[in-house]
Amino acid sequence: MQALLKSFERRRHSRGFGVHSPFAYRFITEVLCLSGGYGYYAYSSAGRDRRMRLLVRLLAYFNPASVLIDLDGGAEKAEALVREVLPHAAVNAGEPDFIISDKDIAGLMPCNALILGREAASVLVSARSALGRGMTFFNGRDCAVVAALEHLPRQDFELKL
Repeated sequence: MQALLKSFERRRHSRGFGVHSPFAYRFITEVLCLSGGYGYYAYSSAGRDRRMRLLVRLLAYFNPASVLIDLDGGAEKAEALVREVLPHAAVNAGEPDFIISDKDIAGLMPCNALILGREAASVLVSARSALGRGMTFFNGRDCAVVAALEHLPRQDFELKL
């Protein structure tokens, strides 16, 4: 019964219901959970992979100057998408503005990030402990987003990403 209630709550938050922060509402409805009728040109390169499509939207939103990619699998595809969406961004060089990882990133906080993989829950726990300000968005399974913006209060949301 608890899992059913949590699933219902994730679905509600994914549509913006029960989200009281103006930033979080816009971020959820316009970036994270964009309806299927809209798309980006880079979606053709992302294919049908929902996480790579999410990456395209996050890169377009945050527009980072440097990106760190630390993935065990899929790093080549992620790097190709970063180079397509942000040709000016430095990849795996210097201090990152955005991180794509499936490993512990607590040492790099505060930084905007996309956390992927089966260990996303444990990686997100350590990232949350190192995050002073900002919001996290988690689907409960394999995908989390950290918006480490200084002007945001510390909040966590569970969504259907």
